[in-house]
Amino acid sequence: MGEVSGSGPRVVDVLTWDNFRVLCSRLAKSEDRGHWWFRGQPRFDDNLIPSLDRFRSFANDATREITIQRLLREFRRETGTVGFGATIPQGDAFELVARHHGLQSPLLDWTRSLYVAAYFAFVDADSTMEHSHVAIYALDRRVLRSEVLAPTIQGSRPAIELIDDPDLIAINRRACQQRGAFVRRSTITASVEELLHPALWKFRLHASEREFALQDLDQMLLNSTTIMFDLDGAAQTTNWRVK
Repeated sequence: MGEVSGSGPRVVDVLTWDNFRVLCSRLAKSEDRGHWWFRGQPRFDDNLIPSLDRFRSFANDATREITIQRLLREFRRETGTVGFGATIPQGDAFELVARHHGLQSPLLDWTRSLYVAAYFAFVDADSTMEHSHVAIYALDRRVLRSEVLAPTIQGSRPAIELIDDPDLIAINRRACQQRGAFVRRSTITASVEELLHPALWKFRLHASEREFALQDLDQMLLNSTTIMFDLDGAAQTTNWRVK
């Protein structure tokens, strides 16, 4: 079924958009579909790295957590400067809002929809490069290892946290539109791929399928307008449609 590399994801060559549609159809008919989360990335060889860890390096988990809290405190201060302080939520909901507005974060965005994941995989894909591929990750939450979901010491965060409470994204229309869910990485002692093993699959599709895929998704009303749900998204959809 798939090629496994060490403790990384199980890689499956789907390759064409038609094959992907068959995969989606099979999942839709499966009783297990509610257990799966998905994430699309435009470059197959890129790893699952939260934005915080793409832009910064840390000596240990403690210094990383201190930086996260500093970022969140400073972001809350800045929201007051632009008149949003009183309307911004607390706790995890605040962290999700910050993530969606570009704050460097330990969170990775996921979705319950394979088609939404496909949109994110293809929308920024480079279809001009020969042999280029996109990646669509699939996470089977039933087989996540219990040790990565439990705190290592009392009061500490688990290595991996799954955030799927709809109340936490209720004020974030974009996350609701995307059927959003989140994975928080709380340790740098292992990669996200290692932490999610053996629950992680990685589907490989040709980037050259981009236009076909985006046209098909557009017919399903999955485009930058509906995914981003703002004027920037509407402009992106318009630019793509008008050749």
